[in-house]
Amino acid sequence: MAGSITIVITISSAIAASPWFAWTDHALSDLGRDGRASAPIFNIGIIVSGILAFVFALGVLDASRVRLGRVGGIVLCIATTGLIGIGVFPLPDPLHNISGLILWTLLPAALSIIGRALMQTGKRRLGLGTAAAAVVTGIFGGITIAIAAQGNPAIAIPEAIVMAAAIVWIFIVSIKLVRCTMWHWEHSHGAAES
Repeated sequence: MAGSITIVITISSAIAASPWFAWTDHALSDLGRDGRASAPIFNIGIIVSGILAFVFALGVLDASRVRLGRVGGIVLCIATTGLIGIGVFPLPDPLHNISGLILWTLLPAALSIIGRALMQTGKRRLGLGTAAAAVVTGIFGGITIAIAAQGNPAIAIPEAIVMAAAIVWIFIVSIKLVRCTMWHWEHSHGAAES
């Protein structure tokens, strides 16, 4: 959840520091481009968000009770390295685009796998919500990749839609993980004290 809050603050702050930025003309990564005044805010914030997202992905991996869920957690961990790479390798570094490709392709794949695992374990509503997030991130991640592949930098809107879907999903799952952990901790401590 902290990563979601950090990325919203990061992008909002970088946009506020960038009067030249236009949603219809730029990529969010233009905010971190070498030489821009907003670059330190954007790149450091994206790296921190990616690290926090990686820690969250480890929590998903740890909480999984089935093999498919663990596979989804591993794919999610790898996807978050793409987010970290976006900040570590700002534009025009060629590794920036590879990092973005990792994020935009593996995030929907991870969500799809995790959604299926959740449904297998009887968590139907959360599984369907996760599958819906997979569809949204897959469609708009694909749009982002297709537009960028044509050399068009105007991808901020589909990028923001992917991020919004991921943020909502992370927020919901974070709350569920905290509740589950607290319940487990209370019951295991209660049993130990008895």
